[in-house]
Amino acid sequence: MTKATKKPPKSGNELRRRVLDEHAIDSTAALALLDVAAQALDQALAAEAVLTKEGLVVPGSRGPRPHPAAAIARDARMRLLAAMKSLHLEL
Repeated sequence: MTKATKKPPKSGNELRRRVLDEHAIDSTAALALLDVAAQALDQALAAEAVLTKEGLVVPGSRGPRPHPAAAIARDARMRLLAAMKSLHLEL
């Protein structure tokens, strides 16, 4: 499968398995970073599932406000990107 036809991983475990299959990662620090990336992906996917079900906004005392899951998804994606960048892996 070429890079252009690969589908994004559907879980942190799948991300971890793919990275370990494609790259020689053997240091404890790199494995810890990979675990951070996998956990962040799982959190982002869970938050995005909540947003899909509940919508992007929730009622607030002063009117609609962003759903808290939007910030969780954003922060998790940022952790995922930072961990992948630290591992020098292409996205």
